[in-house]
This record gives sequence, C-alpha cells and structure tokens, in this order.
Amino acid sequence: MAKAKAGRKRKAGERTASGRLRQAYDYGCDGVQRRRALYARPANDDGKVVEDHTFDAIGRAWSAGLLEIEGKDAAAMRDAGRDYAALFWRIYGIGKHKDSLSRFVAGNGGSGSNEEALEAAFNVRNDALRALGHNIKLCVEKLCLDDPDGSDAGPSWLDRIIFRTRGGIAIDPADKNILDCAIKGLACFV
Repeated sequence: MAKAKAGRKRKAGERTASGRLRQAYDYGCDGVQRRRALYARPANDDGKVVEDHTFDAIGRAWSAGLLEIEGKDAAAMRDAGRDYAALFWRIYGIGKHKDSLSRFVAGNGGSGSNEEALEAAFNVRNDALRALGHNIKLCVEKLCLDDPDGSDAGPSWLDRIIFRTRGGIAIDPADKNILDCAIKGLACFV
C-alpha cells in the first residue's frame, strides 16, 4: 500500500458546512465592547450589533434613535454631521501646526485647489447653519465638534438624554433644546 504524501496540516478551528474555516469575528478591545454595550442599539432580535457607530457623539445619538425627524433620513443626517466635522477639523484643526505629524500624510498640509475646495465646501455648510441662527449653529457644533476628552462617552447632555430616554425618565428641557436645535441644523445638510 502506498503511503500518503505529507502536506500542509489542516488549520484548527470551526468549519462551515462546505468545510471552509469559519471566520472569527473581532469584537474589539474592552473599551469598544463597553461602549457598544452602553450605546449601540441591537440591529436584530439576537441582540447583535451589525454596525457600530458609537465612536463619536453624533453616532451615539443616531444609535439611540435621537436623530429621527419627519421626512429626513437619520443615517444621512449622521453622515452629514460627520462630514461637517471632518471639514472643520481639516481646515481649522489637524495639520495646521508646523510640527504636526499629519504633514507627513499624503494630501495633508499642502496648499492649492484641494484646500480651497474643502474650505468652500465647509463654508457652504457653515453659511447654511448661520442662516438658521446662532443658537442652531452652536448646537450642531456641540453635537458634531465637541469631543470633551476624546473618550468613548459624552457630551454629558447627550448621555443624560440617552440614558433617561432608555429609563423612561423625563428629559431635561435644556438638554432637549440642544438636541432639537442640532437636529434642525443637521436637517439643512440633507
């Protein structure tokens, strides 16, 4: 009888019905898992979160279902708020200091038409917010730009709304006003 030829050993692990190795799901570090447990809404009956948008304040508001407004897509408002923040930080924040490491990233720190186009895009959004009023502009900035310490929580007014809503407790009118004004501002982007 012929001896079997030695080959590569079969990888250990759970297999699918076809015999292929099942992909392991990365649940993220402890901080990401803790943030998901606090803020993410389940996408199905199993309690699994399909998409995680809880890494910023506007994503946490979206995950809690707070960006719902008649006739507007909440996900589009979330993405528009993130675009506004990205343009703001690109123009006024990251990459402007001569010692910033972001100057080594392709497309950062240079001058030219790309910078002018980004600034023009930001100005269109900023002018639309200004037209709605100073209070609305400030509230959009509180939701989209304010990151108290780069943590996985906050701002405090948003956390109070999320946890009181889940607990069935009445929301503070001042906090509700900030959210309502921010939603009106985000709605003008969509």
